[in-house]
Amino acid sequence: MKKLLGLFLIFSFLLSACSTEQSSDQEDTASSEEDLYTVSDFTPPTGKADGPDDFNAWNSRLLFATSSDGLTWTRTEQLIADQTNVPSAVIKDGRIFAYHVTWAEEIRNKIAVAISNDGGESWVFKKIIINDAQGNPTDPDVVLLDDGSFRLYFTSQIPGNSDIQTFSALSEDGITFTLEEGSRISAAEEGANVVNVKVMNVEDTWHLYGLNEYGPDGLYHATSLDGLTFTKQDTIEEGMILSSSISLDEGYRFYGFRNGGNQNSKYSFEIDSWTTEEGFTWIQDEGVRLSYDGSSDLEKNFVKDPAVIQLEDGSYMMFYISAIPDA
Repeated sequence: MKKLLGLFLIFSFLLSACSTEQSSDQEDTASSEEDLYTVSDFTPPTGKADGPDDFNAWNSRLLFATSSDGLTWTRTEQLIADQTNVPSAVIKDGRIFAYHVTWAEEIRNKIAVAISNDGGESWVFKKIIINDAQGNPTDPDVVLLDDGSFRLYFTSQIPGNSDIQTFSALSEDGITFTLEEGSRISAAEEGANVVNVKVMNVEDTWHLYGLNEYGPDGLYHATSLDGLTFTKQDTIEEGMILSSSISLDEGYRFYGFRNGGNQNSKYSFEIDSWTTEEGFTWIQDEGVRLSYDGSSDLEKNFVKDPAVIQLEDGSYMMFYISAIPDA
């Protein structure tokens, strides 16, 4: 009887120890998941970096505006980060992900993400990890897939190859990605380097738009049914650079930017919008969505690269880039 009692006590002790260890593991996992979205990997720099006074990351900043209808926008006058460029944004489970290229010293000209858990009141900054990627991934564009995962499109050069290619990678958490096999677009196949690609879903077809690296030779356009294998379409000659899109009750609204024609500014970009039903032809919306008018002390020279998302309450948020004013 004493032996049985002893064995029972030993078993109870081991069971309690296992339960405590399991509880500790669960707490560590929960803490790790919470830290993933609440603890920054780095602090963005403040002000401009050394470099030409143009529209690249070292001289640009990430801002955002809000709208109730997607047409009339109000600046929030809130700075997200300096020394950033080419944003792409998605929202999942109420959490906002604003991807961009950063010029922060420790991750210069690499992809990062600003994450907000409170509707844009505060931001956490994370480095993006792309397992198996080669070269220096840049120009991020992120879409959410039907299964809730994140697909990141980006441009990079494989070491030893001068061609710029577009690749893609998948992620469950929006921070750590794994490269997908092959390239989405290759300069060797297209005859020119295509950069800053934006991918948008229209009527179950993925449309990819991009810029010719060497000049305004029209907007590159390709389509795909699976988001992986793209077929080149006719070049878009409308003189616009498309950046993001939202779904409407009938059709889609595309946001982009173009030269506003201000002769007093070297880079007079303004943000406009167009509607489409199939992603090939557009009707421009009346008026301008956002332009540099000198009303904000946070802006200089231009506004560009609109990345628009719809929030759970039906309103909209637009992330955009402007030059950093002189100190």
